[in-house]
Amino acid sequence: MLSMEDLADQRHRPFRHICQLCYRVLKLSQVGYRKNQETIAKWFPFMQKQIGYDVLAEDTITALLHDNRKLLEKHITASEIETFVNLVRKNRECRFLEYLSDLCVSNNQAIPITQELICKSVLSDKNADILIVTKLVKTEVEVEMEIEGMEEGEPPRMVLTTEEEEEVVLFWQCEERSKPIRDLAVGYQEGHQQDKSILDYYRYQLDLFSHMCLDRQYLAINSLSSQLSIDLILRCMSDDVLPWDLRAAFCRLMLHMHVDRDPQENVTPVKYARLWSEIPSHISIKDYEATCNRDPVKDEVKQKFATTLQFVEEYLSNVVNRSWSFADKEQNKLTYEVVQLCRYLIYFGFYGFSDLLRLTKTLLAILDCVPEQSLQDKLGSEVVKINTAGTHSNQLLNVK
Repeated sequence: MLSMEDLADQRHRPFRHICQLCYRVLKLSQVGYRKNQETIAKWFPFMQKQIGYDVLAEDTITALLHDNRKLLEKHITASEIETFVNLVRKNRECRFLEYLSDLCVSNNQAIPITQELICKSVLSDKNADILIVTKLVKTEVEVEMEIEGMEEGEPPRMVLTTEEEEEVVLFWQCEERSKPIRDLAVGYQEGHQQDKSILDYYRYQLDLFSHMCLDRQYLAINSLSSQLSIDLILRCMSDDVLPWDLRAAFCRLMLHMHVDRDPQENVTPVKYARLWSEIPSHISIKDYEATCNRDPVKDEVKQKFATTLQFVEEYLSNVVNRSWSFADKEQNKLTYEVVQLCRYLIYFGFYGFSDLLRLTKTLLAILDCVPEQSLQDKLGSEVVKINTAGTHSNQLLNVK
């Protein structure tokens, strides 16, 4: 009788293919059919033993658990998480990071139990080798400067000087290898396979981090936020050298790691029922903002996000001024994430009333820029997502 290890031998390739077909049947038979899902789940321990042998066991398991909170909470333990982490180490494939990401959420809502298990495993020292580390590194660069002549009539002369600047550098293989993220992006655009594989892996890692932090999971937030600071993430979000999908991943991480966390709270909507004596006879937007209660803590937090707010507004304004950008499916991914980030910044009260009115006009203008339906069908789903996210602008004027 063959063991699972024997299936790796090319001589037994037909048997491996038979197993793959069996798992494919199981994967398809459980789609939208609760009874089959429950029946297949009874064999979960058996399928777990066949993970990592290229028989599609892990694909079937993740498909079964996808958006199925009951099965996730019942069957995913520290042992299963460690199995997937070992597969990441063994294969260095993005799909295993994606499997871990899927286990964190169900129907876009965090599952704290599995989040905690994944955080403890992925962020432990023994598994540090599977992660790409991000650092801001100071480097000295030569800069040519023009200096005016000392005497009248003397032509200016060029002088070489050194300046210190910071750049984002990625470290992998236990920090034995490293490369600036912009250099990796250039290699990615030029078709260098190694640079492409590193950036793809890194993007899936960022998505995993976002899901680990989702819904204010502080076990992940407190551990990762010191390495991935607001300034570092913003640098990468706004760097047009990086691929669109990578910038979108950074934008999503900014939201779940730094924005949607303490001390941010949803602002109180405008109260329509008021005492007549509380309503002034004359008021302007300027007077309204001046009479609002000032919170020193919120003012301090706003200062930390000042450059982020500036980036969001400038990016959305550029989208309005260049409506043709919707033709770029990849850029639409970033635009969607920026709109989502903007939505949360509004709900958490980062914008004053006059700023909110101006931003609302920008968001409504973006909706007016959406192409006709025939063009939407060609551009993909991201345009529709942006349209959906934009519908929240109808509620913006109800936020104080």
